[in-house]
Amino acid sequence: MPLRSTLVLIRLIYLSVVRVFGWLALLARSGTLLAWHRRFVKREWTYPNAPGRPLVSTEVRALVEQLARQNPRWGAPAHPG
Repeated sequence: MPLRSTLVLIRLIYLSVVRVFGWLALLARSGTLLAWHRRFVKREWTYPNAPGRPLVSTEVRALVEQLARQNPRWGAPAHPG
């Protein structure tokens, strides 16, 4: 959802809450609701910081090494000298 529509949605929610609970307007302004929303999103929608590419299993590594030994002509040519 674009930022502009999010701001409009937050303001509409705020105005509807103020209309129903007038005293709540003293506790939570639209800026406060936005701050709460930002904190919630930051806390709930984070992805784990996995470093780089996942490791290759030992079985796959052994299979690749076996195929390389059995087929020496596969792959890029070696550098001469």
